[in-house]
Amino acid sequence: MEHSERWLATHDKIKQTVLKIIADGDDTFTDFSILSICTNANINRKTFYTHFKNINYVLKETIQDILGQQTDGNRPYCQFNAKKEDIIHSLQQVKRYRNFFHNIIGYYFKTFEEFLKKNKSEKSHTSYFNHLRIANEEEIISFIFVHSGVISCLKYWIETDFRLSEEEIATIITKFLPHQ
Repeated sequence: MEHSERWLATHDKIKQTVLKIIADGDDTFTDFSILSICTNANINRKTFYTHFKNINYVLKETIQDILGQQTDGNRPYCQFNAKKEDIIHSLQQVKRYRNFFHNIIGYYFKTFEEFLKKNKSEKSHTSYFNHLRIANEEEIISFIFVHSGVISCLKYWIETDFRLSEEEIATIITKFLPHQ
């Protein structure tokens, strides 16, 4: 679908606003809401919903833009088969957007733990992981293991002021990834 320049500019403005709100805030995300996005981007809620289904979609797209990831809609957002050079590129972006990713990672740990506590039933887990196109119990456990390991590695890297190089961290992260 082709969009006008105005539509594209507004879409980008919303994502830039999300980036700024999160980078300037903290990992509690208390200042992160559709209302704060609309206020800071100088748009109304209808405009927001014209561009994004909900707050998670704008957050996901913002992260994908920063990391240079593209999805075609037919594959899951989280890929386990990334090449080392792609990981290094993503790490460079994490370094560039340090505050943003520091807050995202802190929020991730809190919300994922809350999700697991709240949704103990198999049905809740299944619907969440089906949304990510993860179909069976083994893939769910692998997903949690890999993401927790990679996210923990990034958290440590950020909190130690990037003592290790992107190359060193990429080597560590590739050890977490299942071999294809």
